[in-house]
Amino acid sequence: MTGAYLFIEGAVDGLAGAFLLDTGTPYPVFLNNALLPLALDHYVATGRSGASTGNAGREQVVYAHSTLKELRISDQRFTAPGVLLSSNFGYIADMDNGGIRPDLLGFVGLPMLYAHEFVLDYSASTLDVYRLDEQGNALIPHADDAKVIATLAFHRHRDATIGGHLPFVDINIAGMPFVGLLDNGTPGELALTAKTKSLLEARQALQKAPNGWHLCHTNYRGIPLRLDTPTLRISEHDSISLGHNLLRHYRSVWNYAKQTVTLLADTTSGGCTP
Repeated sequence: MTGAYLFIEGAVDGLAGAFLLDTGTPYPVFLNNALLPLALDHYVATGRSGASTGNAGREQVVYAHSTLKELRISDQRFTAPGVLLSSNFGYIADMDNGGIRPDLLGFVGLPMLYAHEFVLDYSASTLDVYRLDEQGNALIPHADDAKVIATLAFHRHRDATIGGHLPFVDINIAGMPFVGLLDNGTPGELALTAKTKSLLEARQALQKAPNGWHLCHTNYRGIPLRLDTPTLRISEHDSISLGHNLLRHYRSVWNYAKQTVTLLADTTSGGCTP
């Protein structure tokens, strides 16, 4: 764990480093060609980066690679699939300019975990992965039902700019509906129109915190949730990403087969004041 980000040690064709676990990445693996010595001779597309690491909107040129042989993610070794994609994520590794880790190999995305149930625990800095049976249930029971706060049913949207299906969930903040991207690879961000910001302030839903804002009166289908945001900006449209700002408060159990994220007992203290 580095700040809001969960890293997994690994290697690409013997070059060791770390992958950033990112449920907002719609590819199984997305490599960093700023670190890896990859030939950039198979251009795929040019797009814009998402909210991960707070660098939304950066131009990303994507390349394809078919000559890689082996990936190691944690203690698991994989034969590299036929084609892997890469882009320049040097800005994430540049420690002199707010980077996170200089040995960033790339991202492990949500498709890598489609066939499993996995548990994120930010307080313990752990990722536990469980195999599923044919009905989509974990083969080894591991969640304590008595600690369940809420089970978020997410819906999948195709991102037309980068492809792949990403998980979104409907929440409510002080009586106002929001659709949030469940993306553990971002600290979280809230963008509001000036009108929405004024309404939330009038309903005392925005409380200043040491590292951002608490989002009070947040709920999922009437179930109160703890949520904050490190950044708040004025925009033409309302949007929110649900990353570390939500997930750090809970242990979260992700099951893509059932399209659910289950939040288990609160792991942090503090928050909104009455």
